Amino acid sequence: VGRYDGFVAKYMGDGVLVYFGYPQAHEEDAERAVRAGLAVVEAVDRLDAAGEHLAVRIGIATGLVVVGDIIGTGEAEECSVVGETPNQAARLQEL
Repeated sequence: VGRYDGFVAKYMGDGVLVYFGYPQAHEEDAERAVRAGLAVVEAVDRLDAAGEHLAVRIGIATGLVVVGDIIGTGEAEECSVVGETPNQAARLQEL
């Protein structure tokens, strides 16, 4: 994720919420998100988990969001985000 300038906003159990375009916007942030997602899929496929097959799902949605102040501390630290896009990405991942 870091290789593609993604920002890890929140860990949710075995999931991760990542923003692209925050805190620094790039014209090709959607492409960066896709490339990072593909890299995660490839990395998980190469993992050796004691003979168990691991799988990963990625949900990517683009659109306007409003990112607010960082709330919480330590592992609970996250940016508040408002918009339809993060909710849509979460639903895509569940499919």
